[in-house]
Amino acid sequence: MKNTKKAITIILSLMLLLSFSMAAFAVTEEYKAYKIFSGNQSDGYVDLYNVNWGDGINAGDFLTALMNDTTFGDTFDECETAADVAKILADWEDGSDEAKLFAKIAYANIAGEGTAVENGETSLDAGYYLVVDTTATEGQDAVKNLALLQQTKKGTFEIAVKVDKPTVQKKVKDINDTQGTTYTDWQDSADYDIGDTIPFQLKADLKTIAPYDKYELVFVDTGCAGLTVDAASFKLYIDENEVTAANAFTADVEGNDFTVTIPDVKALGAADNSVVTVEYEAVLTENAEIGLPGNPNEVYLKYSNNANFTGPYIGEDENETPESELGATAPDKVIVFTYQVEANKINEDDQHLTGAGFTLYKKNAAGEYEAIGEEIKGDELTTFTWVGIDDGDYKLAETTVPNGYARMEDLEFTVSAAHEAEADDPQLIALAGGDAFTGSVDTGALVGDIKNIPQGTILPETGGIGTKIFYIAGSIMLAGAAILLITKKRMNAEKA
Repeated sequence: MKNTKKAITIILSLMLLLSFSMAAFAVTEEYKAYKIFSGNQSDGYVDLYNVNWGDGINAGDFLTALMNDTTFGDTFDECETAADVAKILADWEDGSDEAKLFAKIAYANIAGEGTAVENGETSLDAGYYLVVDTTATEGQDAVKNLALLQQTKKGTFEIAVKVDKPTVQKKVKDINDTQGTTYTDWQDSADYDIGDTIPFQLKADLKTIAPYDKYELVFVDTGCAGLTVDAASFKLYIDENEVTAANAFTADVEGNDFTVTIPDVKALGAADNSVVTVEYEAVLTENAEIGLPGNPNEVYLKYSNNANFTGPYIGEDENETPESELGATAPDKVIVFTYQVEANKINEDDQHLTGAGFTLYKKNAAGEYEAIGEEIKGDELTTFTWVGIDDGDYKLAETTVPNGYARMEDLEFTVSAAHEAEADDPQLIALAGGDAFTGSVDTGALVGDIKNIPQGTILPETGGIGTKIFYIAGSIMLAGAAILLITKKRMNAEKA
């Protein structure tokens, strides 16, 4: 009897509180208690005596499971009663691995509906209980705590709740093609050209996973029409180490959405406080939204939340954790922005002018301009639009000139944008195109007028070199006639 009292007194302080909880303010925890041992308590004492099996445990199955567990070996082989089991527990340390395993096996053999309990005052009979968090895990605002061992204390009951859950975040890298080839650090927003390949990152920060037989993670990502995921680009890292083992994870892409499932991160080397990272790439497509609201995509994390669960697992390979044993985090979002240039062709009177054609060029990191697509032109076209560009240095060249007008000089301008790099819902906050174009954050358009003036005409002078020759020749002839007339008069005078 003394050993039995000792065992129960020691177990009094043992609480297997292996909890993953959503934010405490958002979750109302609900608990049920299942009596493992019944007994009596004397006034002023917590010791439990006259120990027997309680009505919350399938005693026969529980004892058989204890005997058959390979970790316990032959520890419980000679046990026949609840008191025999309690004597063995007396030699265990508080919070020991043996006590945690005992709770897991008890959880798998609970009986009845249990009794709803709260922290503090209780009407429970004297006994030793397995307390199970029955908080619903449906949706993303609830996660249940794990089972714990607790003993009544003459009318009071203590349930210590520990908030301990993994967190998830999604990030994207940004780059300015003109300024260089170095990406920014991981952040919450970026801007890109349509057709660009964009790097993304999903990261789960784990907490306590040691007590779990296996620990499953599922990244659930919701995309948008403007991004196409590269199904072959997924990479997995445990802490800083890339995982290349076959079947370590699966990436299932369906349309714009995907899931990455890791059946057991512990088998891949993860431990308490490990970081699990998934990196992948997506292409910005012609379906992208220009300006606001941008092209958002978000992820939430599903994870094992019951260290007492030992199966059965489901799925084709019997390796998938049932949804009822998974918790879920709130989602985390990133946004990719893209813009467009609109050039309006006008004449010297600010009226629409047809007959022009333009080519847009973007400066690369080497300082060279590269054409963005083909020349845009049309007989009746007066507005020229380039959809899906990001920040950088550009040059607009008039490659077809309207009849009767002078070709405009190449127009160099810079597209600059500001978007929130760290925010729960990142926004585009500024867009500009230098002196030539005015940017709109809402539409994502950079709009400007491109003016042509008529081609100048050089008029001919009145009188060319041939006319001058006639003038000179005429003058000579007149002078010669005058000389001849004067000479003739002198000769006549001499004869007279």
